[in-house]
Amino acid sequence: GITIEHKPGELTDCYSPREGKIYLSDTTYNKDSITAVAIAAHECGHAVQDHVNMPIYRFRQLLAPVAGISSVAGVYIVMGGLILSYIAENMGNIGFFICNLGIAVYLITFLFYLVMLPVERDASRRAYKDMKEFGWVGDDQIKQTYKILRAAGDTYAVALASSALTLFRLILLRGRTGRRR
Repeated sequence: GITIEHKPGELTDCYSPREGKIYLSDTTYNKDSITAVAIAAHECGHAVQDHVNMPIYRFRQLLAPVAGISSVAGVYIVMGGLILSYIAENMGNIGFFICNLGIAVYLITFLFYLVMLPVERDASRRAYKDMKEFGWVGDDQIKQTYKILRAAGDTYAVALASSALTLFRLILLRGRTGRRR
């Protein structure tokens, strides 16, 4: 079964599939605000996704360990390719090739956020449905609950847009290496 534990700090709420635990932060654990209940229910939504072997959730879990590294490494690899293309003009298209490698590495981050958005929206949808169905919030609070859960998903929409812009920027920077020839 799944256990729920307190995890000190703010924004530390998460579901750990490896441990089978839902961790709730100081602002969520043992609190009875609408926001706290919505966040706890959202994390339960992730536990359900894991339990039913939701394919896109599984894919997200595969991408998660490398997404953080690829977001930084991809940018540095592209920058290295740009520098190399300017200082080693006689080495052909090595800078362009390295830039492409960096873009491919960064693409993992973009893909992660692309997959993350529907996973988070689904967890919020499950949370909203359960909160409404089981009466975890009153009828007068259901509208606010929806807004809270929607806002949680919107943070991932912003992260997706940001990663898309970074990817576009890297592609534009890489284009500079090709124009020098």
